[in-house]
Amino acid sequence: MGDVHMLKHQCPLGFCPFMWARPCKLKDHFMADHVEIFSPEILEAIKSLRGQDFIKFLVEYVRKLNVEAKSQPMVQAPPPFQF
Repeated sequence: MGDVHMLKHQCPLGFCPFMWARPCKLKDHFMADHVEIFSPEILEAIKSLRGQDFIKFLVEYVRKLNVEAKSQPMVQAPPPFQF
C-alpha cells in the first residue's frame, strides 16, 4: 500500500520504461528482464544484495557501462594512407 504514495523512479537503463518505488521491485525486474547484461559471477553477487545495497551496486554498474561505452569510439578511424 505504501507504494502508492512513494515517488517512482525509472529503470536506470535509459531505454527501459519500467517504473519502480521499492528496491526489491527493481531487483526482480532486473533479474527477469535484464539478466543478459550481467555475467554469472555478478548475478551470484546480486542475489545476496538487498535494498539500498542493490541500488548502490546497480548505480555504479550502470555508470561503469556508460563510461566504457563513451570511451570507445563509435567509428574506427581509417588506417593511415600508405604509398
